[in-house]
Amino acid sequence: MPSAAGYNWPLRSTLLALLTLLPMIGGFGGRSFPLEISQATRLNGFDLRESLIPTEQIRSQAAARDEIEALGRPLALDAEAVAELNFDRRTAGLATYLEASDLVAGLELEGEFRAYPLAMLSRHQLVNDKLQGRAVLISYCPLSDALLAFRREQDGRELEFGVSGLLHNSNMLLFDKARRGEESLWSQLRGQAVSGPQAGSELEQLPLQLLDWGSWLAMHPASSVAVPDLEELPDYSVDAYVDYRTEARLRYPAWPQLPEDSPLHAFEQVIAVDNGSGWLVLPLRQLSRELGTGNSLALHGASFMLSSPADPEMEPQVLVEALPDEEIRFVHAYWFAWYATHPESEIFPLLD
Repeated sequence: MPSAAGYNWPLRSTLLALLTLLPMIGGFGGRSFPLEISQATRLNGFDLRESLIPTEQIRSQAAARDEIEALGRPLALDAEAVAELNFDRRTAGLATYLEASDLVAGLELEGEFRAYPLAMLSRHQLVNDKLQGRAVLISYCPLSDALLAFRREQDGRELEFGVSGLLHNSNMLLFDKARRGEESLWSQLRGQAVSGPQAGSELEQLPLQLLDWGSWLAMHPASSVAVPDLEELPDYSVDAYVDYRTEARLRYPAWPQLPEDSPLHAFEQVIAVDNGSGWLVLPLRQLSRELGTGNSLALHGASFMLSSPADPEMEPQVLVEALPDEEIRFVHAYWFAWYATHPESEIFPLLD
């Protein structure tokens, strides 16, 4: 594994860091860019003429494609190299890259384990990576708190994805980097192309766990960590979305809207599980409370179990695994975004 030792860390000014974050939070003052595009056929260079979603519902988060820069083929450091990286950055007066209490998205593929720090994902939103030689895509949309992983292979062809700068239901639309003018837009929460030559095609989803780095490492000591270019490693400690999460107020619309008698708050964190018979939604907070430490719940083809975070002050995270002989998909997201994409989903009645 590459070592982090010996690198000189360039200093970044706070102003520069904030300027790079502006596209992610909707421009100055967090304003959205409502679009009068009901008659439009192109937006950010994408052909919308055969869109599977209403074009009048598309909103712009960034002025141009790739303004939010997806990450391609990151380094894979082992835990020891990450500790060295943290030491070097701490010595240089910089924020560390990954601490035990930091949240990561954990992926296992054919016996290989890799962690993707959530702070890094929040900045780049997409990571084009490879595990065991297989092309994978890790995606996180902070506006909808949607976390998903996919195989990025389609019809025997390896796709590379970028951030389009466009949103539908406050959820990112990504795009495959085909020849200019032949790209397709893909809905993250649908895992489906919604315009362009690939419209209607779907990506194969991969199971992605959300938990703290300390817990993930304890379960998978050989896990690597995805790290961008060490020579130009940004400061990921600046959270562009902290006010958004605190306010819990939509900056971009979602259709259909939640009914007035919705049992869950719009920004409730949920886990949606599909075992082939439909999606079942479980509120994360209530699920954590009902499970209790050391307990598990078998439901809808899945086993749910609480993790034991490295930091006792942290809220425990819920691990999801398929029961024997079951095949499942599961997704972490805010309730408003999941409902807008899958309004037919059933909510499991957990304890209040």
